[in-house]
Amino acid sequence: MNCFVFLRFSGPAAALIKVHEDLARCFLGGPEDAGVLQESDEAILGAVTGELQETAGFRVQPRFTRVFRWPSSMAQHNVGHPERVAEIDARTAAIQSLHLSGNAYRGIGIPDCIRMGKPAAAADTNRCRESLTSGSSKDSN
Repeated sequence: MNCFVFLRFSGPAAALIKVHEDLARCFLGGPEDAGVLQESDEAILGAVTGELQETAGFRVQPRFTRVFRWPSSMAQHNVGHPERVAEIDARTAAIQSLHLSGNAYRGIGIPDCIRMGKPAAAADTNRCRESLTSGSSKDSN
């Protein structure tokens, strides 16, 4: 089993972590190791606990654990993905108010989708304001 360990927390999540305690999110599976989703919770927890001990120096057993299985839920970008996205961007740039965002393009998680959506929303908001402003100035002539 391959395990990806995620130990970055800030904001409200960081406030939940007490001194000398850590919160870990671990990701398993993907196209190279899809069979791990068929393993028992106990087998998964054993592998993850061992990986955390080896890579992050954890020396105690977790106080609580949760195993969630979300097959095919994370984008798995293939070699050449940035070039394909650049081509899509080039082809869609001329289409006003069309903004493509989501984990199919850049990033893989919800924070990435929010990061991509904010400039798109701002651009459309500005375009609407400009349209309203130019329309009202024509009406006043």
